Amino acid sequence: MCYQPAVNHYTYRIGWSPYLGEYVGSCLELPFLRREAPTAQEAVTAIEAAVDRYIEATQACGETLPTPMADRSYSATIVVRTSPELHSRLALAAAEQREWVVQKLSGRQLSDGLGLSGWGRLAGPKVPESQAIVVSHDLIVM
Repeated sequence: MCYQPAVNHYTYRIGWSPYLGEYVGSCLELPFLRREAPTAQEAVTAIEAAVDRYIEATQACGETLPTPMADRSYSATIVVRTSPELHSRLALAAAEQREWVVQKLSGRQLSDGLGLSGWGRLAGPKVPESQAIVVSHDLIVM
């Protein structure tokens, strides 16, 4: 894939640093690149220019660039590894409080429509609350 400097899809963050007394721009996919500037807009411009230079140099060396987060495919499934002991404690605490393990981990309640506006309750058989979604000792959060 040929890179076009004006059209990269990398993810940028700008934040104020009280320690530096300036705004700091960073790129999530290239966390080692940071640029400071007196204004947020200047920090954006500086980090974008630094990323563009890094991309050009990396491509010139024939190295592979990280895929931008916006261009990655996501399965909508998060797998969290934990110990059997912690999994057991989470499952017990969730059952005692009549919650799903995912609610316990996130600290949030699931809505009736699981956050899907206009979609009422999901049809299908109810899964007993005592059953966590488990593969081996992996806790799967859906």
